[in-house]
Amino acid sequence: SVANYLARHGWRHGEVIALPAAVPDDVVAPLEKQGMEKFNAGALRERGVVFSEGVDDESEIRLIALQHEDEMTYWIGLHNFGVINRYNRSALYGMAVVDLAREIRLRDEGK
Repeated sequence: SVANYLARHGWRHGEVIALPAAVPDDVVAPLEKQGMEKFNAGALRERGVVFSEGVDDESEIRLIALQHEDEMTYWIGLHNFGVINRYNRSALYGMAVVDLAREIRLRDEGK
């Protein structure tokens, strides 16, 4: 099953999968490699990428760009995003998992 696959490949229960990021214009996400290429969090911070606290400068993260109708939004994928991305190499798939998980959590919190 997918759950067994994720567990075998290092899924960390309860950890955040991805966080929104503010990315300066001179830092371009390689769209053909998005979600696949790993970056050092501290190095991206030094280049002006802003994301929430709680991400250690030594963490390996993945930069994800999502094109919307009127804008581009950026995210950083953390460890668990990498595990999802190993299962399915599409950054869009990974972000769909993030969105679905958020909706399920919100529904469950509303009960």
